[in-house]
Amino acid sequence: MKKQIFVIALLLSGALSINAQRQSRTVTTSGSADRIPTTTTLSASSTEGQLRGRTSDHRLFYANGPNIFSEIPLANTSGGAPNQLFGLNNSATGFELKTFIAGSNIALTNGIGSITIAASALPYDASGGAFGKPANNGVVFIFKVVRPFTLPASFSGSQCEALSSATASANFTVNKKSGGVTTQIGVLNWAAGATACTVTSGTATTFAAGDLITIFGPATADATLADFSITLKGLLPS
Repeated sequence: MKKQIFVIALLLSGALSINAQRQSRTVTTSGSADRIPTTTTLSASSTEGQLRGRTSDHRLFYANGPNIFSEIPLANTSGGAPNQLFGLNNSATGFELKTFIAGSNIALTNGIGSITIAASALPYDASGGAFGKPANNGVVFIFKVVRPFTLPASFSGSQCEALSSATASANFTVNKKSGGVTTQIGVLNWAAGATACTVTSGTATTFAAGDLITIFGPATADATLADFSITLKGLLPS
């Protein structure tokens, strides 16, 4: 004899109940009338605590007991989007799809079964200074590198300031010391009467942990230029 499935839907007190009988098994699906479908393809066999997902309309059901299902309400039953996770809403009264939002210098990659969060081009500043007026060839900055980073060409974004302005133009050399070898990588200049410097040259340079950055004043120190603050703006590797 050909088997048949009989579906009877009753609307009682705003709740929609669906009973499907097949081979002496009964599946009862209960929930709000606007969320429960008029037919069901949920498995007829379940135990309490199990979840049943239906890919045809992206709905999720919870087994309250043997063969009794309640729908877990989603904020968006038409399906999600890349970089979303399923979780409780802010008031913990229901479930919703939560979206990851990439911040500054953060990249999100949606993969199979995962969302990868990666940082790129994060800032790393090397800052230092000196009090008073430097001697001839005096050092005004020394920075021990503890992690790899890079200074961009022309030391873009770097700044330097002195509390006492220069009497005449004064050049300060920026050096990298690595493996015992010192290399000049840039020049900072204080113009006559200026308290802020300009970068007259700056080579894009990558540093490793253990390197040393130094800045030395001119062979003949300026008569008035004194009290320095210098910040070199770098970037961490991606």
